[in-house]
Amino acid sequence: MDLILSTAQTLIGEKGLAALAMIDIATASGMPLASVYHYFPNRTAVMAELYRRFSSTFMDRIKDVLGTIETARDILQATDAIIDGYFDMLKDEPALQDLLNAVQADKEMLDLDIAQTRLQAIAFSAETQHLIAELHRENYARSVYLLFQLAGGALRLALYQGGEEGERIAGDFKRLVRGQLAEFDLR
Repeated sequence: MDLILSTAQTLIGEKGLAALAMIDIATASGMPLASVYHYFPNRTAVMAELYRRFSSTFMDRIKDVLGTIETARDILQATDAIIDGYFDMLKDEPALQDLLNAVQADKEMLDLDIAQTRLQAIAFSAETQHLIAELHRENYARSVYLLFQLAGGALRLALYQGGEEGERIAGDFKRLVRGQLAEFDLR
Protein backbone atom coordinates (compact mmCIF):
# COMPACT_ATOMS: atom_id res chain seq x y z
CA MET A 1 0.00 0.00 0.00
CA ASP A 2 2.85 2.40 0.86
CA LEU A 3 4.51 1.75 -2.50
CA ILE A 4 1.27 2.48 -4.34
CA LEU A 5 0.75 5.71 -2.44
CA SER A 6 4.32 6.96 -2.77
CA THR A 7 4.24 6.14 -6.48
CA ALA A 8 0.93 7.97 -6.89
CA GLN A 9 2.28 11.02 -5.08
CA THR A 10 5.40 11.03 -7.28
CA LEU A 11 3.24 10.76 -10.41
CA ILE A 12 1.01 13.62 -9.25
CA GLY A 13 4.11 15.75 -8.67
CA GLU A 14 5.52 14.92 -12.11
CA LYS A 15 2.39 14.90 -14.29
CA GLY A 16 -0.34 16.55 -12.25
CA LEU A 17 -3.44 14.99 -10.81
CA ALA A 18 -5.36 14.93 -14.09
CA ALA A 19 -2.80 12.53 -15.57
CA LEU A 20 -3.01 10.08 -12.67
CA ALA A 21 -4.41 6.72 -13.77
CA MET A 22 -4.41 3.34 -12.08
CA ILE A 23 -2.43 1.80 -14.95
CA ASP A 24 0.25 4.48 -14.53
CA ILE A 25 0.49 3.72 -10.81
CA ALA A 26 0.87 0.01 -11.56
CA THR A 27 3.50 0.58 -14.24
CA ALA A 28 5.55 3.07 -12.23
CA SER A 29 5.43 0.96 -9.07
CA GLY A 30 6.24 -2.28 -10.91
CA MET A 31 3.13 -3.92 -9.51
CA PRO A 32 0.49 -5.81 -11.45
CA LEU A 33 -2.59 -3.69 -12.10
CA ALA A 34 -4.72 -6.27 -10.26
CA SER A 35 -2.62 -5.72 -7.13
CA VAL A 36 -3.17 -1.97 -7.27
CA TYR A 37 -6.92 -2.56 -7.62
CA HIS A 38 -6.77 -5.01 -4.72
CA TYR A 39 -5.80 -2.15 -2.39
CA PHE A 40 -7.68 0.69 -4.08
CA PRO A 41 -10.82 0.35 -6.21
CA ASN A 42 -10.12 3.58 -8.13
CA ARG A 43 -7.97 6.67 -8.26
CA THR A 44 -10.31 8.56 -5.93
CA ALA A 45 -9.60 5.97 -3.25
CA VAL A 46 -5.87 6.52 -3.78
CA MET A 47 -6.34 10.27 -3.51
CA ALA A 48 -8.49 9.87 -0.38
CA GLU A 49 -5.82 7.81 1.34
CA LEU A 50 -3.11 10.31 0.39
CA TYR A 51 -5.32 13.03 1.83
CA ARG A 52 -5.97 11.05 5.05
CA ARG A 53 -2.24 10.59 5.54
CA PHE A 54 -1.57 14.27 4.95
CA SER A 55 -4.35 15.17 7.40
CA SER A 56 -2.97 12.81 10.01
CA THR A 57 0.49 14.35 9.72
CA PHE A 58 -0.98 17.83 9.95
CA MET A 59 -3.07 16.85 12.99
CA ASP A 60 0.13 15.69 14.68
CA ARG A 61 1.63 19.13 14.04
CA ILE A 62 -1.47 20.81 15.47
CA LYS A 63 -1.20 18.67 18.61
CA ASP A 64 2.47 19.62 18.98
CA VAL A 65 1.55 23.30 18.78
CA LEU A 66 -1.34 22.84 21.21
CA GLY A 67 1.11 21.45 23.73
CA THR A 68 2.77 24.89 23.87
CA ILE A 69 -0.35 26.81 24.91
CA GLU A 70 -0.44 27.91 28.53
CA THR A 71 -2.19 31.28 28.41
CA ALA A 72 -4.90 32.90 26.30
CA ARG A 73 -2.24 35.01 24.59
CA ASP A 74 -0.48 31.81 23.48
CA ILE A 75 -3.52 31.05 21.32
CA LEU A 76 -2.46 33.78 18.89
CA GLN A 77 1.08 32.42 18.58
CA ALA A 78 -0.39 28.94 18.14
CA THR A 79 -2.60 30.04 15.25
CA ASP A 80 0.41 31.66 13.58
CA ALA A 81 2.44 28.46 14.08
CA ILE A 82 -0.34 26.28 12.65
CA ILE A 83 -0.78 28.50 9.60
CA ASP A 84 2.99 28.65 9.03
CA GLY A 85 3.27 24.90 9.54
CA TYR A 86 0.57 24.17 6.97
CA PHE A 87 2.16 26.55 4.48
CA ASP A 88 5.62 25.08 5.06
CA MET A 89 4.37 21.49 4.73
CA LEU A 90 2.99 22.25 1.29
CA LYS A 91 5.16 24.92 -0.32
CA ASP A 92 7.70 22.46 -1.72
CA GLU A 93 5.20 19.66 -2.38
CA PRO A 94 3.39 20.31 -5.69
CA ALA A 95 1.77 16.86 -5.54
CA LEU A 96 0.11 17.66 -2.21
CA GLN A 97 -0.91 21.08 -3.48
CA ASP A 98 -2.58 19.46 -6.50
CA LEU A 99 -4.25 16.93 -4.25
CA LEU A 100 -5.64 19.59 -1.92
CA ASN A 101 -6.92 21.61 -4.86
CA ALA A 102 -8.60 18.52 -6.32
CA VAL A 103 -10.30 17.76 -3.02
CA GLN A 104 -12.56 20.74 -3.62
CA ALA A 105 -13.84 19.33 -6.93
CA ASP A 106 -14.92 15.88 -5.74
CA LYS A 107 -17.92 15.60 -3.39
CA GLU A 108 -16.60 12.54 -1.55
CA MET A 109 -13.21 14.15 -1.10
CA LEU A 110 -14.77 17.47 -0.08
CA ASP A 111 -16.83 15.68 2.57
CA LEU A 112 -13.63 14.07 3.84
CA ASP A 113 -11.87 17.46 3.88
CA ILE A 114 -14.69 19.09 5.84
CA ALA A 115 -14.74 16.22 8.33
CA GLN A 116 -10.96 16.33 8.83
CA THR A 117 -10.97 20.10 9.22
CA ARG A 118 -13.80 19.81 11.76
CA LEU A 119 -11.69 17.34 13.78
CA GLN A 120 -8.74 19.72 13.70
CA ALA A 121 -10.90 22.63 14.86
CA ILE A 122 -12.48 20.52 17.61
CA ALA A 123 -9.03 19.51 18.84
CA PHE A 124 -7.91 23.15 18.87
CA SER A 125 -11.08 24.36 20.61
CA ALA A 126 -11.07 21.55 23.17
CA GLU A 127 -7.49 22.30 24.16
CA THR A 128 -7.92 26.08 24.36
CA GLN A 129 -11.51 26.80 25.37
CA HIS A 130 -10.70 26.75 29.09
CA LEU A 131 -8.77 29.98 28.43
CA ILE A 132 -11.89 31.67 27.03
CA ALA A 133 -14.64 33.17 29.18
CA GLU A 134 -17.33 30.53 29.56
CA LEU A 135 -20.09 32.66 28.06
CA HIS A 136 -18.03 32.99 24.82
CA ARG A 137 -16.95 29.37 24.41
CA GLU A 138 -19.69 28.32 21.99
CA ASN A 139 -19.01 31.30 19.73
CA TYR A 140 -15.28 30.66 20.05
CA ALA A 141 -15.68 27.04 18.91
CA ARG A 142 -17.72 28.16 15.89
CA SER A 143 -15.14 30.83 15.03
CA VAL A 144 -12.28 28.33 15.29
CA TYR A 145 -14.12 25.92 12.98
CA LEU A 146 -14.79 28.66 10.44
CA LEU A 147 -11.19 29.88 10.59
CA PHE A 148 -9.86 26.36 10.05
CA GLN A 149 -12.15 25.99 7.02
CA LEU A 150 -11.10 29.38 5.63
CA ALA A 151 -7.43 28.58 6.20
CA GLY A 152 -7.53 25.83 3.59
CA GLY A 153 -8.76 28.18 0.87
CA ALA A 154 -6.55 31.11 1.85
CA LEU A 155 -3.42 29.01 2.01
CA ARG A 156 -4.18 27.17 -1.23
CA LEU A 157 -4.39 30.62 -2.84
CA ALA A 158 -1.12 31.68 -1.21
CA LEU A 159 0.60 28.55 -2.45
CA TYR A 160 -0.83 28.95 -5.94
CA GLN A 161 0.36 32.55 -6.16
CA GLY A 162 3.73 31.63 -4.69
CA GLY A 163 6.70 33.87 -4.04
CA GLU A 164 6.33 37.18 -2.25
CA GLU A 165 2.65 37.48 -3.11
CA GLY A 166 1.95 34.08 -1.59
CA GLU A 167 3.85 35.03 1.55
CA ARG A 168 1.83 38.27 1.79
CA ILE A 169 -1.45 36.36 1.41
CA ALA A 170 -0.45 33.98 4.22
CA GLY A 171 0.51 36.97 6.39
CA ASP A 172 -2.78 38.70 5.59
CA PHE A 173 -4.66 35.58 6.60
CA LYS A 174 -2.80 35.42 9.91
CA ARG A 175 -3.84 39.03 10.59
CA LEU A 176 -7.42 38.17 9.70
CA VAL A 177 -7.34 35.28 12.20
CA ARG A 178 -5.90 37.53 14.89
CA GLY A 179 -8.62 40.10 14.21
CA GLN A 180 -11.35 37.50 14.53
CA LEU A 181 -9.88 36.06 17.72
CA ALA A 182 -9.47 39.56 19.24
CA GLU A 183 -13.20 39.34 20.00
CA PHE A 184 -12.30 36.84 22.73
CA ASP A 185 -9.90 39.17 24.56
CA LEU A 186 -6.79 37.00 24.31
CA ARG A 187 -4.42 38.93 26.56
